[in-house]
Amino acid sequence: MKKVRFPIPPGSRKFQCITCGRKKTCKFFHRDRTRRYGIHPECKECRSQRQSAYSRRTRPARNAYDRAWWASNKEYAREMHRKMRLRRRRRDPVAYLIKRAKAAAKWKGLAFNLRHCDLTIPERCPVLGMKLVWPRKLVRRRPANLPSIDRVNPRRGYVRGNVRVISFRANLLKRNATLDELKALVRYVEEAST
Repeated sequence: MKKVRFPIPPGSRKFQCITCGRKKTCKFFHRDRTRRYGIHPECKECRSQRQSAYSRRTRPARNAYDRAWWASNKEYAREMHRKMRLRRRRRDPVAYLIKRAKAAAKWKGLAFNLRHCDLTIPERCPVLGMKLVWPRKLVRRRPANLPSIDRVNPRRGYVRGNVRVISFRANLLKRNATLDELKALVRYVEEAST
Protein backbone atom coordinates (compact mmCIF):
# COMPACT_ATOMS: atom_id res chain seq x y z
CA MET A 1 0.00 0.00 0.00
CA LYS A 2 1.35 3.38 -0.98
CA LYS A 3 1.83 5.70 2.00
CA VAL A 4 -0.07 8.95 1.41
CA ARG A 5 0.92 12.00 3.39
CA PHE A 6 -1.82 14.18 4.73
CA PRO A 7 -1.51 16.99 2.15
CA ILE A 8 -4.02 19.38 3.72
CA PRO A 9 -3.62 20.88 7.18
CA PRO A 10 -6.60 19.82 9.35
CA GLY A 11 -9.41 22.36 9.25
CA SER A 12 -8.12 24.31 6.25
CA ARG A 13 -10.45 22.81 3.64
CA LYS A 14 -13.98 21.42 3.70
CA PHE A 15 -14.89 18.03 2.28
CA GLN A 16 -18.31 16.66 1.39
CA CYS A 17 -19.51 13.49 3.08
CA ILE A 18 -20.70 10.89 0.56
CA THR A 19 -23.55 9.80 2.86
CA CYS A 20 -25.10 12.95 4.32
CA GLY A 21 -23.79 15.38 1.69
CA ARG A 22 -22.78 18.03 4.24
CA LYS A 23 -19.46 19.84 3.91
CA LYS A 24 -17.19 19.48 6.93
CA THR A 25 -13.56 20.11 7.85
CA CYS A 26 -10.93 17.36 8.01
CA LYS A 27 -11.34 16.77 11.74
CA PHE A 28 -14.81 15.30 11.12
CA PHE A 29 -13.39 12.53 8.89
CA HIS A 30 -11.29 9.48 9.76
CA ARG A 31 -7.86 9.29 8.22
CA ASP A 32 -7.44 6.80 5.39
CA ARG A 33 -4.04 6.52 3.70
CA THR A 34 -5.46 4.74 0.68
CA ARG A 35 -7.57 7.76 -0.34
CA ARG A 36 -6.44 10.72 -2.38
CA TYR A 37 -6.45 13.34 0.37
CA GLY A 38 -5.75 10.86 3.17
CA ILE A 39 -9.27 10.94 4.63
CA HIS A 40 -12.24 8.58 4.46
CA PRO A 41 -15.03 9.87 2.18
CA GLU A 42 -17.67 9.30 4.89
CA CYS A 43 -17.76 11.59 7.96
CA LYS A 44 -17.25 10.10 11.44
CA GLU A 45 -20.90 10.56 12.42
CA CYS A 46 -22.33 8.83 9.32
CA ARG A 47 -19.76 6.03 9.51
CA SER A 48 -20.58 5.42 13.16
CA GLN A 49 -24.32 5.26 12.43
CA ARG A 50 -23.78 2.88 9.50
CA GLN A 51 -21.58 0.57 11.56
CA SER A 52 -24.04 0.61 14.48
CA ALA A 53 -26.93 -0.26 12.14
CA TYR A 54 -24.89 -3.10 10.63
CA SER A 55 -24.05 -4.39 14.10
CA ARG A 56 -27.73 -4.30 15.20
CA ARG A 57 -28.83 -6.00 11.98
CA THR A 58 -26.30 -8.85 12.20
CA ARG A 59 -26.33 -9.36 16.00
CA PRO A 60 -28.99 -12.14 16.07
CA ALA A 61 -27.12 -14.17 13.46
CA ARG A 62 -23.80 -13.66 15.27
CA ASN A 63 -25.36 -14.64 18.61
CA ALA A 64 -26.85 -17.80 17.07
CA TYR A 65 -23.48 -18.70 15.55
CA ASP A 66 -21.71 -18.11 18.90
CA ARG A 67 -24.24 -20.25 20.79
CA ALA A 68 -23.87 -23.07 18.27
CA TRP A 69 -20.08 -22.89 18.42
CA TRP A 70 -20.02 -22.91 22.25
CA ALA A 71 -22.48 -25.84 22.34
CA SER A 72 -20.33 -27.93 19.99
CA ASN A 73 -16.95 -26.96 21.54
CA LYS A 74 -17.62 -26.92 25.30
CA GLU A 75 -14.52 -28.84 26.37
CA TYR A 76 -12.22 -26.88 24.09
CA ALA A 77 -13.69 -23.56 25.27
CA ARG A 78 -13.34 -24.54 28.94
CA GLU A 79 -9.74 -25.55 28.41
CA MET A 80 -8.94 -22.31 26.59
CA HIS A 81 -10.54 -20.24 29.37
CA ARG A 82 -8.58 -22.21 31.97
CA LYS A 83 -5.31 -21.58 30.15
CA MET A 84 -6.15 -17.90 29.67
CA ARG A 85 -6.86 -17.45 33.41
CA LEU A 86 -3.60 -19.19 34.28
CA ARG A 87 -1.60 -17.00 31.86
CA ARG A 88 -3.25 -13.85 33.23
CA ARG A 89 -2.51 -14.89 36.81
CA ARG A 90 1.13 -15.66 36.03
CA ARG A 91 1.63 -12.45 34.05
CA ASP A 92 0.30 -10.08 36.73
CA PRO A 93 -0.75 -11.72 40.03
CA VAL A 94 -1.63 -8.40 41.69
CA ALA A 95 -4.05 -7.49 38.88
CA TYR A 96 -5.57 -10.97 39.18
CA LEU A 97 -6.12 -10.53 42.94
CA ILE A 98 -7.64 -7.07 42.42
CA LYS A 99 -10.00 -8.39 39.75
CA ARG A 100 -11.16 -11.19 42.06
CA ALA A 101 -11.59 -8.71 44.94
CA LYS A 102 -13.65 -6.38 42.74
CA ALA A 103 -15.96 -9.24 41.76
CA ALA A 104 -16.31 -10.29 45.42
CA ALA A 105 -17.05 -6.70 46.49
CA LYS A 106 -19.76 -6.40 43.87
CA TRP A 107 -21.29 -9.75 44.85
CA LYS A 108 -21.22 -8.91 48.59
CA GLY A 109 -22.25 -5.27 48.16
CA LEU A 110 -19.05 -3.90 49.71
CA ALA A 111 -17.01 -0.78 48.97
CA PHE A 112 -14.10 -1.14 46.53
CA ASN A 113 -11.40 1.37 45.54
CA LEU A 114 -8.18 -0.68 45.19
CA ARG A 115 -5.55 0.10 42.58
CA HIS A 116 -2.55 -1.87 41.42
CA CYS A 117 -0.16 0.20 43.55
CA ASP A 118 -2.15 -0.51 46.75
CA LEU A 119 -1.22 -4.21 46.90
CA THR A 120 2.08 -6.03 47.14
CA ILE A 121 2.41 -9.78 47.42
CA PRO A 122 4.96 -10.67 50.13
CA GLU A 123 7.35 -13.61 49.79
CA ARG A 124 5.93 -15.24 52.94
CA CYS A 125 2.56 -15.12 54.68
CA PRO A 126 2.73 -12.50 57.48
CA VAL A 127 0.43 -14.62 59.68
CA LEU A 128 1.63 -18.23 59.30
CA GLY A 129 5.09 -17.68 57.81
CA MET A 130 4.59 -20.10 54.90
CA LYS A 131 5.92 -19.26 51.44
CA LEU A 132 3.21 -17.85 49.15
CA VAL A 133 3.17 -19.72 45.82
CA TRP A 134 0.89 -19.72 42.78
CA PRO A 135 0.14 -23.28 41.62
CA ARG A 136 1.51 -24.30 38.20
CA LYS A 137 -1.93 -25.41 37.03
CA LEU A 138 -5.47 -24.47 37.95
CA VAL A 139 -6.94 -26.77 40.57
CA ARG A 140 -10.44 -26.94 41.97
CA ARG A 141 -9.28 -26.94 45.59
CA ARG A 142 -7.21 -23.91 46.59
CA PRO A 143 -3.83 -24.73 48.14
CA ALA A 144 -3.10 -23.44 51.66
CA ASN A 145 -0.18 -21.25 50.53
CA LEU A 146 -2.11 -19.44 47.78
CA PRO A 147 -1.97 -15.62 48.10
CA SER A 148 -5.32 -14.21 49.21
CA ILE A 149 -6.62 -10.71 49.98
CA ASP A 150 -7.61 -10.22 53.61
CA ARG A 151 -9.88 -7.41 54.80
CA VAL A 152 -8.60 -6.16 58.16
CA ASN A 153 -12.06 -4.84 59.05
CA PRO A 154 -14.55 -6.98 57.07
CA ARG A 155 -17.31 -4.33 57.25
CA ARG A 156 -15.22 -1.62 55.51
CA GLY A 157 -14.82 -3.62 52.32
CA TYR A 158 -11.94 -3.72 49.84
CA VAL A 159 -10.63 -0.19 50.37
CA ARG A 160 -7.11 1.27 50.64
CA GLY A 161 -5.55 0.69 54.04
CA ASN A 162 -8.00 -2.09 54.90
CA VAL A 163 -6.49 -4.94 52.86
CA ARG A 164 -3.34 -7.05 52.96
CA VAL A 165 -2.16 -10.21 51.23
CA ILE A 166 -1.93 -13.32 53.40
CA SER A 167 -2.12 -17.05 52.69
CA PHE A 168 -5.44 -18.68 51.86
CA ARG A 169 -5.09 -20.88 54.95
CA ALA A 170 -4.71 -17.88 57.27
CA ASN A 171 -7.61 -16.12 55.58
CA LEU A 172 -9.74 -19.25 55.93
CA LEU A 173 -8.94 -19.47 59.65
CA LYS A 174 -9.66 -15.78 60.16
CA ARG A 175 -12.74 -15.54 57.91
CA ASN A 176 -15.22 -13.42 59.85
CA ALA A 177 -14.20 -14.49 63.33
CA THR A 178 -13.87 -11.86 66.05
CA LEU A 179 -10.78 -11.49 68.23
CA ASP A 180 -12.61 -13.08 71.21
CA GLU A 181 -13.63 -16.07 69.10
CA LEU A 182 -10.05 -16.58 67.89
CA LYS A 183 -8.72 -16.36 71.49
CA ALA A 184 -11.33 -18.91 72.60
CA LEU A 185 -10.27 -21.21 69.74
CA VAL A 186 -6.59 -20.93 70.79
CA ARG A 187 -7.49 -21.70 74.42
CA TYR A 188 -9.53 -24.73 73.32
CA VAL A 189 -6.71 -26.11 71.12
CA GLU A 190 -4.13 -25.56 73.89
CA GLU A 191 -6.35 -27.36 76.44
CA ALA A 192 -7.11 -30.24 74.05
CA SER A 193 -3.45 -30.82 73.20
CA THR A 194 -2.32 -31.03 76.87
